[in-house]
Amino acid sequence: MRWGRAIKVSAVALAGLAAVQTVYFALVCEAKPDPLFKPDLVVVYGGDLESSRYGISLARSLGCPLYLSETLWKLVVLKREIRALGSSVYIESRALTTDQNARYAAPFIRQKGFRKIALVCAWHHEPRALFLARLYLIGSGARVVTRPYDSSPPHFLEKPIFWVQMVKFWGSLGRVALDWVGIDNWPRPQLIGPRDSYDASEYRSKDLEELKKYRP
Repeated sequence: MRWGRAIKVSAVALAGLAAVQTVYFALVCEAKPDPLFKPDLVVVYGGDLESSRYGISLARSLGCPLYLSETLWKLVVLKREIRALGSSVYIESRALTTDQNARYAAPFIRQKGFRKIALVCAWHHEPRALFLARLYLIGSGARVVTRPYDSSPPHFLEKPIFWVQMVKFWGSLGRVALDWVGIDNWPRPQLIGPRDSYDASEYRSKDLEELKKYRP
């Protein structure tokens, strides 16, 4: 009887958590950018060139600095756009996961004293990226809002990618917990694309030397 009751209680609790998570994800994906919000820093969690290029364009149009977390080969592809922003761009190329994107950006944001952050990512990535960014910036006084480079499609709840992100959310929380006990980058994420590598020897040394000056 005790086991049966425990299973029922656990099932109800899990269903409640799933419902709350679904509502949170839906509200974030449906939210419209606040036209009155003027960021003092644009942060990009990379993953695709469209996101990075939109972040670069947004930072240029707003006249504020850019923190760009992206893979090395994509940074090399984007070097002309990065060079055009001059000293107002900071790059980070170690992050392999969304958790690491947020965790590595937080100390930089705290140290520099930024208070209004525009977070650039894909629409389906918004809820998870926003949650982690705010989690790591608790107590900093920084406000984070998302600026997706694409709009959520009609009936996005029917899109498989939405539910994939729902599952990945729990994986991200697991990585947060592992980091608390000193375990980072495990399990190692699957890199996307045949050229997605973090081995600096694969890139021209002059490109890497140029990019080094933009590191925080």
